[in-house]
Amino acid sequence: YILVNICNEWSPFGTNLLFWSQSYSNAISIIRAAGFSGVLIVDASAYAQNPNGPITYGKQMIANDLANNLVFSVHMYSQWSVQQPDYSILTYMSLIKNASIPFIVGEFGYQTTVSSCSIYTIDAVSIMQQCYNLGFGYLGWSWCGNGQGDCGISLSFLDLASNSVWNTTSYSTWGNILFNTASYGIK
Repeated sequence: YILVNICNEWSPFGTNLLFWSQSYSNAISIIRAAGFSGVLIVDASAYAQNPNGPITYGKQMIANDLANNLVFSVHMYSQWSVQQPDYSILTYMSLIKNASIPFIVGEFGYQTTVSSCSIYTIDAVSIMQQCYNLGFGYLGWSWCGNGQGDCGISLSFLDLASNSVWNTTSYSTWGNILFNTASYGIK
């Protein structure tokens, strides 16, 4: 099986949701016309953090897809932070569930940088718990090799592998949360 993410984190903050929907629908039509019928991942707007596009237009986009084979993705970073959330994990994941669309949390970590040059906390355990409870999949970001974020802050806190080593079986703090959290971790 293969999942194809059409365009990772396409569209900035403030993107009109109808424009987002129409743009992705056009891209989906082109890909389907080329003969690909597999799963296409559609990232939400605002660098994939705004869940309102899939909630509002997801069913219509699926109905317009000749293969009827879309999965919508939200990335849970700064807009979902503990310190300044624009979106509540529990509220919006319930809204997504009620929208009855295929959904994954396509990226998340337990920390994120923000433009104020700070590191904010993401409630990763709540994300995993809600995914488990609601039947959603999730993808933690990322094994290793993250560069720099806002203000040149190292993003090594997003490395799942300890000491930013590619070939390891030892997990970082984030890796232990993602793999070993009781009941909700990957293991």
